[in-house]
Amino acid sequence: MDFIFIGLSLGCAGFLGKIIMDYFNEVPVWKEKISTADQEISDYTTQLQDLTRVKERAAAESKTIDDDIKKMESMASELKAEIEKTKKEMARKGKIIMRRQPDQQEG
Repeated sequence: MDFIFIGLSLGCAGFLGKIIMDYFNEVPVWKEKISTADQEISDYTTQLQDLTRVKERAAAESKTIDDDIKKMESMASELKAEIEKTKKEMARKGKIIMRRQPDQQEG
């Protein structure tokens, strides 16, 4: 009966030794995978920050362009009003000139 317990104890000790050996064989692989994952996280975080900065710059440029467009539209409206005013003045002056032309031909 003692041999059975000794055999079982040796079997358990061997199995425990195998578990420990497998653990020590896998730990370096885990460390390598962890360091690779940490590096990828760092790289992606940097890329995300760069893209966020680019997005912010594009938004600022877009706002500037929108402001410029609004200024140009208001200038276009002002110019249209000025053109209409000038057309009216020219039409009025044209009528006056057209009325005078027959007077000048007779005289």
